[in-house]
Amino acid sequence: MKISTVGIDLAKNVFQVHGIDEHGKAVLRKRLRRNQVAEFFVNLPPCLIGMETCGSAHHWARKLEGMAHTVRLMAPQHVKRYVKTNKNDAADAEAICEAVVRLRLPGEHGWRGTLVCDDFSGCKACFELGVTKAGCLAHARRKLHELWVNHGSPIGEQELKFFGELCAVEREVAELMPDERRRIRQEKSRKVADALQQWLAGQRQRVPEGSATARAIDYSLKRWQALTRYIDDGDLPADNNWVENQIQSIAIGRSNWLFAGSLRAGQRAAVSRSADASSLNLDLFIASPCAPPRVPESNRTLYF
Repeated sequence: MKISTVGIDLAKNVFQVHGIDEHGKAVLRKRLRRNQVAEFFVNLPPCLIGMETCGSAHHWARKLEGMAHTVRLMAPQHVKRYVKTNKNDAADAEAICEAVVRLRLPGEHGWRGTLVCDDFSGCKACFELGVTKAGCLAHARRKLHELWVNHGSPIGEQELKFFGELCAVEREVAELMPDERRRIRQEKSRKVADALQQWLAGQRQRVPEGSATARAIDYSLKRWQALTRYIDDGDLPADNNWVENQIQSIAIGRSNWLFAGSLRAGQRAAVSRSADASSLNLDLFIASPCAPPRVPESNRTLYF
């Protein structure tokens, strides 16, 4: 029995322990009294141990790391989603064990790359776990564009000129190799970005608190490091527009497809989506309902 990962549900007197092997199979379920914990783990081969943050978590983390184990502390909200049954100590320990594996916490095997995103709150847990955040210039630009279009804001108009210069550089480097792209960005985009930041800071002092202009400027200033991270990394895009374009149909349809209007409308919609997912010619299918086109051998599954 080789234990690779352990989840501990901390308590005042009795601790619940759940362990799995490298294949994810549960190999340990045990209750330990406080005075048994150190003796148990000092005899356990080094492994990854997960615990929820609490008053005593840092004490036990230091103690277990002194025994050559790797300890990861997690906020309770990151563990809650993995509780499978009614809340009890055993279920909590199992959830902690699963969370420390699934969340891929920073460490020897954890992913610590860069995530390009907008301000979607669902991404914040990744940044708390060591992932690097890169902002989206398009989202920052969009807020000022709305001010200019809807209110004729001169601040929005001027800022759009700065963003226009940054976008011009991106068009210039789009087909270049990462090293050359980074060099040109640092030479050209850095100057524009620094001037934009200074200009935004000055304008922010002139607009009233709580105004739409203040909120738009704050969006950029508070995320400045993330928004300009792409300048020093030739592998990063300046925005996540490509991804948003790919998921546009999903984002638009996720609410529309909740309601079909009637049973027949739902059936027709299901046929339409299935034909699309199965690479069928929908126009031909509608024109010849009695002789539907043949489904390719490579895709015999219809999605309803």
